[in-house]
Amino acid sequence: MFKKTIFISALTAVAFTTSVYANQGSGKVNFKGTVINAACGIDPDSVEQTIDFGQLSMSHLNAGNTSDPVSFNIKLVNCDTAQATGVQIAFAGATTADTEQLGTTGVTNTAIKVSNQDGSLVAFDGTENKVQTLIDGNNTLHFSSWVEAATDGATPAQPKIVAEGQFTAVANFNLTYP
Repeated sequence: MFKKTIFISALTAVAFTTSVYANQGSGKVNFKGTVINAACGIDPDSVEQTIDFGQLSMSHLNAGNTSDPVSFNIKLVNCDTAQATGVQIAFAGATTADTEQLGTTGVTNTAIKVSNQDGSLVAFDGTENKVQTLIDGNNTLHFSSWVEAATDGATPAQPKIVAEGQFTAVANFNLTYP
């Protein structure tokens, strides 16, 4: 009888022990990256960004005004000035008749403009901006963006009538180290 009690107690303990180690959640972690031959890396948060302008007043834009500016940054990491002391950035995307206006999708007749930290406008035709000096370590390229009425192809260019609706736009950027 005593042996049966010990056996049943041991069997019960084993049964409860396995339930303590039962699966209580699991997952997977994927790692990815790209090794590039450049003076700086690009911070993962800067590789792909979304700028949200929110809901804009059609009458405000049709009165010749722009949206409030929205800033964004491109962060460069682990820069080595022994490899390069400056960086140039070139933006490319679908433009309006004006290469400094990034065209938007949809029927809103809006466009996006972007300025560098010094206030100069960015062209979206792949033209490289002026060289910005790098320091060893991390560097941040500052930009400001806003929405305005797209211009037509007339000379002089005239703003189109902004219409209601949603819009999106995509600009790709490339860095070069002269």
